[in-house]
Amino acid sequence: MGGGNSAAEYAADLAEKNDSALSYRKPNFTRLNAINLLNLERLSSHGKIRMFMGTNITAIDEKSGKAKVSFAEMEPELFDRVVFAIGGSTPIDFLKKCGVELEDGEPILSSEFETQTTGMFISGDIAFKTGGSIIVALDMSYKIVKKIKEELKL
Repeated sequence: MGGGNSAAEYAADLAEKNDSALSYRKPNFTRLNAINLLNLERLSSHGKIRMFMGTNITAIDEKSGKAKVSFAEMEPELFDRVVFAIGGSTPIDFLKKCGVELEDGEPILSSEFETQTTGMFISGDIAFKTGGSIIVALDMSYKIVKKIKEELKL
């Protein structure tokens, strides 16, 4: 979920070999570079990614080992994994609504950056109260993808 280049790149990469969706709260992307915008449009037009534009996530719960994502505008959807790629500062209220446990304003995460909700990961700036760095975010993302690949035996 997210509307920036990081979210677009996660979604596009995952969509190449997985059933994927991208949720963004605005009806149109406003910050994507041209390459990422074209890539998402191509994937969407070929049915490789579902675009949930103008959607607001109201909660994320666990249901039968999957992440149940509730939206204000549509029926809930079940996902194997949820990746947050949003914001330059931790959106504490939003994370609490999604069931993410916090300690001193930071999400409580496993060593692979998974929350207490199985299949829900947090990477990048929102994992830290004061933000992070691109190097830290890339390392976190690598570890998340590695864990998912191991679980899927890819």
